[in-house]
Amino acid sequence: MLVDAAPPVTTNYLLVVILLLFVSAVITRFLPFCLKTFFERSQVLRQVGYILPSIIMCLLIFHSLDEVVWLEYPYGVLEMVTLLISAAIYVWRRNILLTLIPGMAIYLVAVNLYS
Repeated sequence: MLVDAAPPVTTNYLLVVILLLFVSAVITRFLPFCLKTFFERSQVLRQVGYILPSIIMCLLIFHSLDEVVWLEYPYGVLEMVTLLISAAIYVWRRNILLTLIPGMAIYLVAVNLYS
């Protein structure tokens, strides 16, 4: 059984694809600036902008704890200690970078020493 080969890619085809990619990139970059007044007036978008960072952080936490084996040594203790330390630093300073950097450093040291 013979399989039909894909048609050859022509220069015109490539130019059209590049042009469409360029136009879509320009539109997505400049559209927020064109609609700035709409975004500033919208209560829904303001509420989403207020809530979205917290939702993203929760999703990242759940994703990072997804593959932890809770029933085998070290029972997820390293992850939970790192999470609690990061949460304490965030509550204390309210700074995401100051939370992420020590949290990652503590986790990497703990994993390399105790695993």
